[in-house]
Amino acid sequence: MNLQQLQTQFLENILHPSSQDFDLIEGTEKLNSQQRLFIYAEAYQLQLIEALMDTYPAVHTLLGDEDFEALGREYLQHHPSQHFSLRYFGDKLTVFLQQHKPWSDSEFLAEMANFEWQLRHAFDATDAPPLSRDELLEIEAHRWPDLQFSLHHSFSMINFNWNTPALWKAIIQDAPPRPPEPLEATQQWIIWRPQLETQFRSIDTLEALLLKQLQQQISFSELCDFISLETGSNEEQIAINHLGRWVDEGLLLSFNR
Repeated sequence: MNLQQLQTQFLENILHPSSQDFDLIEGTEKLNSQQRLFIYAEAYQLQLIEALMDTYPAVHTLLGDEDFEALGREYLQHHPSQHFSLRYFGDKLTVFLQQHKPWSDSEFLAEMANFEWQLRHAFDATDAPPLSRDELLEIEAHRWPDLQFSLHHSFSMINFNWNTPALWKAIIQDAPPRPPEPLEATQQWIIWRPQLETQFRSIDTLEALLLKQLQQQISFSELCDFISLETGSNEEQIAINHLGRWVDEGLLLSFNR
């Protein structure tokens, strides 16, 4: 067995402890080969579970140490790490919680996991200077109809059926415990990071529709037509008001020049 084969086999034993080949490691007076190999495999799993705890602190708090460790070990069996960076480990936890018992019995857990993953996405999304109000005011009037605006790289939209943001904030701030509470109706929120601090807030139905239209790269005139169909109101003023707020919040990245 050459060095590459030895390394490959050792990695297989770490990733899949049931396939352990104890001949790969020599025993000592204190620990036999099985015990020494188990230490490596256990340390690897625990480090990945710690990475999950870092990505999902509120889910960890809600479950507690023992139950979260059990979740992490089960998740690893279905979704082993596939990337050299821990940044991407845990990307399938929301779906896993939705599909596997006993965690699937609590819809709230998956919603919290999805929220925390979107926060992680916003936190390390590609940096880019947001569009400024000065740049917006400098646009010539004849160019407005064909303008297309881009949303910041960190932007995402998420639906909540529970009081997830409020409970997440309480957990992060070590506030007194509060129970998950279902909402009377689904709420839509947006998450983004204009500068160094991640932001999130709720939005109404119209704003959600308008942001979805921007994601499709429609022009300003098409946005106004859409508003007119939805509201029958002063569509240009509504569009300008929303664009002004989005610019002030750092939600917009640029416009076609």
